[in-house]
Amino acid sequence: MRKSIAFQQFMLSSPTVRAAVRAVTVHFPDLDSWAPDRRRAANLMADVLELLPRPESLRLYGARFSDYRIRWSRLSNHLKNSIRTLLHRPSMTTLLIDGWVLDVNHPEFNTIFADASTSLTSISLLDISDGIWGVHDVPAVPSRRLTLDKLTVTNTFSKDVKFIEWLSRPESIFDLEQLTSLHVVESRDDASVSLLTSLIGPSLEHLEVNISYTPQDSSIGLSTCTGLRSLSLSFGVFYTELYYSSLPWICATLDTLSPHNALSSLSLSLYITHPRNTNTRVFPPPPVGRFNYDRWARLGAVLGGPKFAGLGDVRVQLVHHGIDARGYSQMAAGRMGEVGERVRWRFLRDDSPDVEEATPT
Repeated sequence: MRKSIAFQQFMLSSPTVRAAVRAVTVHFPDLDSWAPDRRRAANLMADVLELLPRPESLRLYGARFSDYRIRWSRLSNHLKNSIRTLLHRPSMTTLLIDGWVLDVNHPEFNTIFADASTSLTSISLLDISDGIWGVHDVPAVPSRRLTLDKLTVTNTFSKDVKFIEWLSRPESIFDLEQLTSLHVVESRDDASVSLLTSLIGPSLEHLEVNISYTPQDSSIGLSTCTGLRSLSLSFGVFYTELYYSSLPWICATLDTLSPHNALSSLSLSLYITHPRNTNTRVFPPPPVGRFNYDRWARLGAVLGGPKFAGLGDVRVQLVHHGIDARGYSQMAAGRMGEVGERVRWRFLRDDSPDVEEATPT
């Protein structure tokens, strides 16, 4: 607490320092680990936040996987108001909330952002819903909505699906119809992503989806995204080419693009064999020549069609363990035909941070 008081006093007495602050990042521990005087500590921080004149970004982190997560309803009014004050600053452009719970209804959610600056166009809301989003408390369409340019959301649990459905409604404070960049994290529901892409339509230029699970017979709809220029798809450990290939899903999603699309860049990140916690001596992976590469031939046929004549940048990252990834990439590239010659391959062991790059010959 002494350090908190000293920091508060320093900031309050240093207008030049306050004026120079552009990025604000606050890490909150879970509520169970806060000191008994946590309300005082939070209010000391609020004293500083509300006096920052020109912040450009605000990032609020909490303990996402704790049973005692930060909840909006339990914050002091002083801290809530200081956050709203920051969002109101004309300089504010970027907001990230990760691990907090906005345990509010629809009207209260809108109220949090009602006075935010119109310069706030990039928002990341990660695991913020507590699942109370219903249909009985929907407010009227706001008189002023925030037009977003970039949005990042999680799409893992049913509560996330409900939250995405709410964001897509005209009664939400956020207007997504002019969004140019969408990032969906830990996605398990293709219909939710398709809801967003259909709403955004031609304005969407960059789409990134990190897929942890999706039914094999589904896909994401991209037919309205005629302005899409870059598409990035990464798949979790559930998808390995040895057991449950992601390639049919990728081909099905690419098939939904309009013949008059603008796609110029495609990036894929795929697991190709065992994760690192699998004992390769007990479950040895087959030699690369034993894999089924027919799916790669299908991907090559899709990308080699006239619909993708403008696709100049194709990157594939292979996350691997206990396998000759370079040899695998050469076999895959050979089955992809002419497209395979243009692919830029990257290799990443899932037990190492180092990435290798290569272009098969």
